[in-house]
Amino acid sequence: MTTQTLDSEASQALLRYTKQGIPFPAYLRDKLTPEQLAALSEQERRATVSVIDDNGRKQSDVIDEAVIEFAPTEVPRLDIGIHDFIDALAAEVTLGTILPFNFARETFKMMLLANCRPALSWFHTLHPRQYVILVSDSPGMGKGETFRRCSQTLIKDSYPIQFLDGDGIGSPEYACLALGGQWSKQKKVDGIEVHISTEPRIVHYDEGRKLFQKDTTGSSGQSDRGLVTLFTKLFESNAHSTGSFRNGRASIDKADVSLLLHFTRAGFDRSFAGSGATRDGFLSRCCIVADKSNPVKGDWRRVESSTVQSLITSARRLADQPVRDGCSELRQQYLTKLRALDHTFGSRLPFLFVQDLYARALFDDGVISADKVERAIAWTEHQFLTRQTLWPFDTGIDRNERMYLNLRAAYQKHGRLTHSQAMRLCNVNREGSGGAAVYNYAHRAMLISGEIENAGINRKRCAVFAWARES
Repeated sequence: MTTQTLDSEASQALLRYTKQGIPFPAYLRDKLTPEQLAALSEQERRATVSVIDDNGRKQSDVIDEAVIEFAPTEVPRLDIGIHDFIDALAAEVTLGTILPFNFARETFKMMLLANCRPALSWFHTLHPRQYVILVSDSPGMGKGETFRRCSQTLIKDSYPIQFLDGDGIGSPEYACLALGGQWSKQKKVDGIEVHISTEPRIVHYDEGRKLFQKDTTGSSGQSDRGLVTLFTKLFESNAHSTGSFRNGRASIDKADVSLLLHFTRAGFDRSFAGSGATRDGFLSRCCIVADKSNPVKGDWRRVESSTVQSLITSARRLADQPVRDGCSELRQQYLTKLRALDHTFGSRLPFLFVQDLYARALFDDGVISADKVERAIAWTEHQFLTRQTLWPFDTGIDRNERMYLNLRAAYQKHGRLTHSQAMRLCNVNREGSGGAAVYNYAHRAMLISGEIENAGINRKRCAVFAWARES
């Protein structure tokens, strides 16, 4: 008769579950000895009985749950009209097609700003670099065609900008070279040929997930966020360096790079959930545009080339004009509001607001007027709503840990919750969350550990749970 040896990881996980109520990972159950498995099953049975008994004792206590204003499950379309040359360009290339206007507007804004040198006396950190993420519910909604039309419009006009295919950037070291940097190594490096331009650059990923896939592959099998780290740093510092004793050093001092990523909604969730991109600040640097295609009957309308040429000529002429502030009070009031927002969703919104406001003034009459401030406010409010709707919870790599941490944060913030409220706050229906099974596991563990308790029932006779202890 053979005796099964104790597995250290499984034993420690069992101890944490029995003593602290931390969920026991399902993949470790097979590593438990028969005695440990029996102890785990008994502990789970007692926890279930305890919860049932607790529910029964408090059936008569009627209390109110927290009042929560949930973000919508779908992002509404932003419609603030056509007012400047960027708006007019976007309208011309999308009118009479399935292509969403907002996809084209944000793409044109990123491209036209890339070659500008913005300067505002009251906002010294303003720069022209922009990271744009286009999100559609499904493939074939016009993201790629929008980029093709916008980029070809500028290429035909010989606009001083360089487009790079993100699929060809395989490492942070090569990215430094492709973006105009230098490689230093004692030995000669063969096989690397890079054509360097001094023009601003747009790095485009038709499949945004490929940026993250390249960061999660390698000899170690671990994710070091190399490319994401590079782009995160370049957004503000415009410089980056990386290297090792073995491979040498690659560095870049003036990248002048903007970034365009395309995702479906499901691909966005899979790429960012658990990636650390929210916590580490990559997503807060991005403008996210989620939209749907337009219904079109018959053939698409042809783009008027003469109209596009006239608009591009006007935009290029305006790109060097100074921008004057004509509505400081309203602008300052809104910036004060933005800086007071919860940093979970409000981080870097002040910068994005000023950048959008600057673009609206630059490619119009050069004056920051009240109507432009109001449109920039509407755009920024929509960005905030989009973040609330789309941003994934990415603290923790394991989905059980993510669910526990999200559930814990929800109870700490709101105090009393029903199951329905807690599940919605934790995005249980979103792909990659683990669903109801992972939610139930984490919720029961919190009851066992005493972090939450059954507080009674609401007027609809649904159980209400409450945060029971300080963190």
